[in-house]
Amino acid sequence: MSFAVRFLSLAAAFALIGAVAGANSGGGDSNKVGFDVLGGFPFSPPAYDPDKPRAQAGPQVDEQLPVAVRKLNGKKVTITGFMLPVRMKDGRAVEFLLLRDQSMCCFGEQPQMNEWVVVRMAKPGAYAPDVPKSFEGTLRVGAIEENGYLSGIYLLENARAAK
Repeated sequence: MSFAVRFLSLAAAFALIGAVAGANSGGGDSNKVGFDVLGGFPFSPPAYDPDKPRAQAGPQVDEQLPVAVRKLNGKKVTITGFMLPVRMKDGRAVEFLLLRDQSMCCFGEQPQMNEWVVVRMAKPGAYAPDVPKSFEGTLRVGAIEENGYLSGIYLLENARAAK
């Protein structure tokens, strides 16, 4: 392995550790976690097999998640990204995808599964298109399945807009 590859590998590992350590330190109720951490590793969703129960997706998902990311499970965090509504009530967002960038909107490229967070609001909140917004809540890390399909690997529960 060349020096450059070893150096870049070490730099990436230290950056991930430092980002997670920084996200888990500090004096607030909620710690900032960025997509540099959540999306900072290669992730390949398991292939869909209609003959297998989807419950088998969990281990295939978990083995790809870095330990530092798995340790965020159940933590109160604040995440910033772009909203893509999934469910609205009276013009307010109830559930949405929080995206790393705006690429999924309109004519963009589909993001990787570790580049979005499914957000379920504690109370419906204002939808803010095309601007980055921060939300805080409890982060769940692992396979999220909807009607037998893997729909994500991150869920922010009981979320509210961060101040």
